[in-house]
Amino acid sequence: MASFGHGKIVHPTFLRIKTDGTITELHGARSATGFTVTVPGRHAESTAGLAARDPRIASVKVSHGAKGSDVTFQFKDGIPGYIVRAKGHDLQIALSRPGDSDDAKDDSSKSSKEESTHGTTAKKHGKEEHHRSKGD
Repeated sequence: MASFGHGKIVHPTFLRIKTDGTITELHGARSATGFTVTVPGRHAESTAGLAARDPRIASVKVSHGAKGSDVTFQFKDGIPGYIVRAKGHDLQIALSRPGDSDDAKDDSSKSSKEESTHGTTAKKHGKEEHHRSKGD
């Protein structure tokens, strides 16, 4: 099944739009403030409430034509990493967590935090083993 996207996807927020039947193809186009997905031969259901699921979304609009549906996502401040794919009757959109798709600093700070956490855990295990050996 075809999919399209942009950027890196890290700990995504998943959005789903139902259609009236199995999606056999989709086409996507990126714009300056978002993207549009065309689902030929399918009628997409309401997108009410999708914009409220992520504060970066300015709007989600569906337009229906004789050949299918167009779903347009517009974002407030920059386009996050995303991937759009079809799964059965659903159009699935994964939006990268805020700050993770474009900011390498966040990734490096997480790595050092994870390393320090693992280091602390390793020390605790070392002390526990040491105490056990004294007791034996």
